[in-house]
Amino acid sequence: MGESVSMRVGRGLAAVVLAVVLVVCMSMSGCARVQQWRQDRATAAASAASAASASAADAAEDEDLKNFVTDDVNVCDIMSAGDMEAILQGQQLKRISFHRSTLDDGRVELECLIDLVAKTPYAYFPADQFDISYGSSPRERPLIDDVNAIGSVRNVREVSIDGMEGQGVAFFSLSLPSYYLKWRYPDGYELSVRMIGGNRLQWSDDPTDTILIPMLKAVAGTIHAAASGPPEQEAIYPPNGTATASPTG
Repeated sequence: MGESVSMRVGRGLAAVVLAVVLVVCMSMSGCARVQQWRQDRATAAASAASAASASAADAAEDEDLKNFVTDDVNVCDIMSAGDMEAILQGQQLKRISFHRSTLDDGRVELECLIDLVAKTPYAYFPADQFDISYGSSPRERPLIDDVNAIGSVRNVREVSIDGMEGQGVAFFSLSLPSYYLKWRYPDGYELSVRMIGGNRLQWSDDPTDTILIPMLKAVAGTIHAAASGPPEQEAIYPPNGTATASPTG
């Protein structure tokens, strides 16, 4: 039997409805894809902006670090900050505390304590501070015996340096985690250089050969003249955190 008019109309309406549904579904799917693409682009743009902001912030911080103590600053009348940082393998100096005096008997002494930047754009450095001290300390027994008598020390060993007279001893102090190099001159004066750090310092490589010996050799020629200058009770640089003047004036 032939189809009735009503049946043909019904099938036609069903086809139209199906087409509309498909179009709507495709349209919705397309909108979803577009929306997802927009979200992805927005996320990528936000990430890029965040990375650029972080990079700019890091660059600004690194520049601030370099300005804590500039290369031309005179460190305790011993050497320039730039020369000292070179021996410290690029570690940035943050703060310098300086003291020197002349005793009643004419002997002189000097203490130079340098705070180091904890966060640095350079290689990781395990020390928080670096200390240089000089003074007269006459003793009858050998330097290594004096060091062994301190207690809480390890890795004690004698050190010799070409061209320098006297006795040298390197060791690690457990009481205040520090690597020391002490040098006693024949006239009784002692020069010591020391890396001071947190607990991580005792797990670092021994810096005696790479840093302490080069530093001691570098300051040996100027340390007595530096200690013989006008008395300084305590000079701090930068004053109030602003790099404006040398710690020795």
